[in-house]
Amino acid sequence: MSVNSELKAQRPTEADLSTLSYVHMLADSIFAPEHKASILVHPSYFNSDEYLATLIARSTTSQSAVIDAGQHQGNTREEALLGLLHHLEKTAAKKSQNSMMEFWEACYKSKIAKQEAQEQAARAAKTAHEKDTV
Repeated sequence: MSVNSELKAQRPTEADLSTLSYVHMLADSIFAPEHKASILVHPSYFNSDEYLATLIARSTTSQSAVIDAGQHQGNTREEALLGLLHHLEKTAAKKSQNSMMEFWEACYKSKIAKQEAQEQAARAAKTAHEKDTV
């Protein structure tokens, strides 16, 4: 296998760097502080006309957990990064949806607990009133 040296030698464009910064920022917002994200963009070894973008998030704790977002390909660095970005946006949406569901579940549990406390206080007041009248 040979790597196209012209493709490998091309300098990253401003769009490449801008997209990389945005992808890294989104990855950090999804995985931090539990994981540290690393992003690699490189020419494909199998097709010299393509780039691959890979994200690996390593655990910052003593555990050896690793999150691999897979490889995303494109004809340019930016296209490969946009594939990774799309994957991260879906991951963020799922995480946000799960957080929202947890929030509403906590609100519901809080409401139920408040109702139970009010009912218990009402029963205690009724019992105290009945003792006073007897």
